[in-house]
Amino acid sequence: MTLNQLQFIWRIFIKTMDNYKKSNIGKLNKIFTLLMITFPILALYATPFSGISVADLLLISIQPILIIHLFRINNKINKTIHFSILFYALYISIHFLITVLTVNNMEAMDIFLNTSRYIFYLITLAIYTKTFFHIKFAKTVLKHFTIFASIYLIIQFFLYSLYGYYLPGTIPFLDLQVNTINEIYSRYNQGYYIRVHSIFAEPSHFTIYVLPYLIICLSEVKYKLPEYIPAILISIAILMSQSSTGIIMAGVIWIIWYLYRIIDKGISKKKSIFIVLSILFIPVVLLFITRTNSFDFFIDRTFSSGSLGEAGYRRLGNGVILHEIFKNSSLYLLFGQGMVNLQTYIPGATRLFVYFGISGVVLLLAIFTKIYYSGNRIQKEILIIFVILNFGTEILFGNFIFLYLPFLLLHDQKSIERG
Repeated sequence: MTLNQLQFIWRIFIKTMDNYKKSNIGKLNKIFTLLMITFPILALYATPFSGISVADLLLISIQPILIIHLFRINNKINKTIHFSILFYALYISIHFLITVLTVNNMEAMDIFLNTSRYIFYLITLAIYTKTFFHIKFAKTVLKHFTIFASIYLIIQFFLYSLYGYYLPGTIPFLDLQVNTINEIYSRYNQGYYIRVHSIFAEPSHFTIYVLPYLIICLSEVKYKLPEYIPAILISIAILMSQSSTGIIMAGVIWIIWYLYRIIDKGISKKKSIFIVLSILFIPVVLLFITRTNSFDFFIDRTFSSGSLGEAGYRRLGNGVILHEIFKNSSLYLLFGQGMVNLQTYIPGATRLFVYFGISGVVLLLAIFTKIYYSGNRIQKEILIIFVILNFGTEILFGNFIFLYLPFLLLHDQKSIERG
C-alpha cells in the first residue's frame, strides 16, 4: 500500500466521522468510537509495514493523542481504567515472560509477536474505553454499517444466484491483509461454488459483525412492525450467507427475544395476542426457511451424512488435538503453552485453554461473570453470544474484541440502560 492509498483511507475515515458531526460528543470520542466499530473491516487492508493492517496503523497513530488527552482530563484512575481487562493483560504478560524461558528461540519469537499484539489490544480497551468510547454514537455507527453490509450481501447473493456474477466486497486498489478473500476470488474464477460474504473476509465474519446490532435492535423495538424491519433484514442476510455460526446464533438471539417478550412484566392481553399470533406464524417461517437452498447448504455443511460436517468438525473436532497437547504435562494443563502458532484451526474457547491452561480459563470466566452480573439486558445478551461464538470462532483473540468488549465494559453508561 502506498502513501496515497493510506491518505485515501484516512480521508474516508474522517469523512465518515464528519457525517455524524451533529452528535454532541468530542471529536476524539468520535474518532476512537468509529475506529472500534470499523476495526474488523479496516483490518482487512494491508499497509507497507509487514503484519500491520490499516486498522492497526490507525490505532497506533492515535495513541499519543489519546494518552495526552487522558492526562489532561485528570480523572480518577478508577473512572478511567477497566482493571479486570488490565489484570487479564498483566496475567498474559507475566505468562509470556515465564513461557519464553522454556521454549526455543524460534517459538519464542512467534509467541512474542502473537502476545504483544494481543496485549496491545487489551491495554487499549482497558485504558481508553471508559473515557473515549461513546455507546450511543457507537450504536448509531454500528447500525449504519450493519444495514449497509446486510443490503450489500443480499445484492451479492441475488447477482450470484441469478446471473453467476460475484460482486466484490473490497476496495479494488487497496492491498489485502487477509489471504482468505483472494482464495475466494480464485475459487470463483475457477468455477467453484462460493458463499457471499459482503464486505468481510468470509461469511462467518459478516455474521459475527452484524449480530451485536441484531441484539440491540430487538431489545429496543416495541410492537410496531416497521421497527422490526432492520432485524428482519439482518436475519435474511445471515440466512443468505449460509454461515452455520450466523444461522445458529441468529436463532438463539430471536429465541431470547421471544422468551423475554413473554416473561417480562407478566402476560398482558396485548402479549397474549402476540403469543398466539407468533405460535401460528413460527411454523410458516420455519417452513419457508427449510425450503431454501441456503438452509440445505447449512444442514449439509454442518451435519453432512448424519454426522459432523465440515463446519461441525472444525468447531468440535479438536478433542484429539487437546489430548495430544496436554496428555504428557500437568504444567501445560494448568498454564498452557503460550500464544504459539497453531497448525490447525482451533476456536477461541479451546485456544484459550491451549494458550493459558485452566488458570487462563478460570480468570476469563471470573471476568465474564462479573460483567454478566453487573450488566444490563443488552450486555448480558451480547456476552452470551460472544461466549457461544468462541466455541465456533476465534474472535476472543482477533479484531472483533474491539467490536464486542466496549459494549460489555461500559455498564455505567446511561445510553445503554434501556432494556
